[in-house]
Amino acid sequence: MAWFHNITAIILAAFASHAVNGNQFWNLRCRSCHNANSLEDCNNYIQCGPGQQCYTDELIMSSLKVAYQAGCRSDRQCGASDDPSVMKRQQVLSISCSRCCNDEDFCNQRLCGLKKETTALMCLSCDGKDGRPFPPQYADDCAYLRICDTNEVCFAKTTAIKPIGEDTFSQLRHYTSCIPTRVCSELLRNINSSYVVDSHVGKRAEEDICAICSGRELFNHYACTSMKTYMINLIRHNKLNWTTMDEIRTTNG
Repeated sequence: MAWFHNITAIILAAFASHAVNGNQFWNLRCRSCHNANSLEDCNNYIQCGPGQQCYTDELIMSSLKVAYQAGCRSDRQCGASDDPSVMKRQQVLSISCSRCCNDEDFCNQRLCGLKKETTALMCLSCDGKDGRPFPPQYADDCAYLRICDTNEVCFAKTTAIKPIGEDTFSQLRHYTSCIPTRVCSELLRNINSSYVVDSHVGKRAEEDICAICSGRELFNHYACTSMKTYMINLIRHNKLNWTTMDEIRTTNG
């Protein structure tokens, strides 16, 4: 099982390194956009620094159309009535709503009337296809969001990479995208055997070590191993809706 312990060490070292170098791993994540018409147009996110919160502004443009801007803002600015830098823009007539939040990642996607115009899921998508960003080394370095097709859910995969000229798998790549719901169902039904690390690696340059999917929006912005543990627990406790690939929701009353 030397191969398994080697991969485990790589994952832990990568996460620890990224948390120390820049102190970003647990920072608050917020939707980020300028002059967006809806949540679909707000397809990037940023990580806030110390003393910052997520915010959303609803703007009335000189054309009388409504637009949104979102991102991170200092605690001090969140306590102010208006952001002077916004009002200085010639095309902005007024700020009709300005709100901040810091209770959870992407909390500003529900502020000031910012909403989606479709019921399809929005997921992180760093897969290197159709002009989208390539898979990064760290899970939280993918900041591109896209709307999946109506029959798709969020997907994430972690791959160990053996650089050219090296004998060990010393790098990771985190692939995120959308996949068909039927493919996700098959993956989850075989979740305990999917992408199990094999001690016989041979001469392969890549090795998939984790794969997971879910029908929860933006679920794939966490590390693959954490998401997989969560989904395994849902299945074990019969809390997974096999139609939506999301947690079974109960309502009171």
